[in-house]
Amino acid sequence: MDFSSFLTSLMHGDNTVRRSAEEHYNQQLHVHPDATINALMDIFSSQNESLVIRSFAGVLLRRAVELYSKKVGTAFNQAVRLRFLSLWIVETNAAVLQRLSHVMAQSAVQSPWRELLPSIIGPSLNDRSLVSKPVFGLIEALSDYCPEDIAAHLPLLGPFLSRFVGSDCEHCIQVACSRAICACVASFEDTSMTAAFRPALEPVIRVLITALSTQDEIDATKIMNYLVDIAQSQPGFFKGSLDCVAQAMLTVADAHGLEFSTRSMALELMVTITETAPALVRRCSSLSQGLIPLAMSLMLEVEEDEDQWQRGTYCEQPDDRCWVGDEALERVAAGLGGRSVSEPLLAAVQRFAAMQEDYRYRRAAVAGLCRLAEGCTKHFGKLYFERSVDFIVISAGDLSPRVKYEAIQVTEIIV
Repeated sequence: MDFSSFLTSLMHGDNTVRRSAEEHYNQQLHVHPDATINALMDIFSSQNESLVIRSFAGVLLRRAVELYSKKVGTAFNQAVRLRFLSLWIVETNAAVLQRLSHVMAQSAVQSPWRELLPSIIGPSLNDRSLVSKPVFGLIEALSDYCPEDIAAHLPLLGPFLSRFVGSDCEHCIQVACSRAICACVASFEDTSMTAAFRPALEPVIRVLITALSTQDEIDATKIMNYLVDIAQSQPGFFKGSLDCVAQAMLTVADAHGLEFSTRSMALELMVTITETAPALVRRCSSLSQGLIPLAMSLMLEVEEDEDQWQRGTYCEQPDDRCWVGDEALERVAAGLGGRSVSEPLLAAVQRFAAMQEDYRYRRAAVAGLCRLAEGCTKHFGKLYFERSVDFIVISAGDLSPRVKYEAIQVTEIIV
């Protein structure tokens, strides 16, 4: 059988042709897993095949390794791993190397492959010119698939990664190294292992900002996503560098030239840290002072006009960007507590309430009050509800239905 043509049938637009090919492929993989894996590897490593076919073969190969590595025997697995390493050495296509890193990481999950990282990193330790972006991609993949391998090679990885994140090497290498560092830290369950990477945090933030300045939002957002994971499980990693992180994330979240998803991820990182390390945040003046005004400003980013909003169902999930700011305020209030949040938030509410000519400001002012009441209900009810009654009553009679709705929400929370 021409395996290349067979793979084409697996991607055929005709459902009948594709289903028939899938049934035959699954049968062959089940009956002859070793032969099928070798055939996939032949296609995956062939320079004569199209990139589409090679990439598809890599996807199927990773899945075949996942399902059948433990059934084909140790000798076969060792032989296949040698083929993986041989391809790694000669392959130049970045997309194929990315697929290959996932295949190798999947193989490492199925049975120990302790020599993989030393064999890939070793040549670069004494010759920096040999390091390449795919090396860091493999480390990132292993962090996801097989974190125990990362932990086992910590003495090797720590010095290796620290050499490139803050060096004068190409920016793409710095970005790939930053992603690998954050992926490694996010994979650790033992917080003591993060100490080796803590000095790299501020260089990673600088790389992230540079990436955004070159419009590389995908990589920057991926780094921030890892940092959110770290903030959820190991917030102590940010100790000593939180001011640097906060200043950068406040800038990113307030940068209207960036995609809103990128800005939201920066906000999510800061809000998560307030939830998982409130004591640390209270000692960081730039974050505690800058986060509330930022969230309030995001509450102005209303996309739906009032008529469109009023025609909707109140209980349905809102689509407006402003709700990102609303949710952030509530989470910050719950995380830091009323004593830390109330005064700066109420000051922002007063400023916004004074902007009578724009309903978005009036809505944000009442919504800010509502989020404070939601996040720390007892504190608000005891100290601030009576002071806010007149404002709530006036807002309940506002011409804007959105302002009225928020005023009703406050009273429902307290009463």
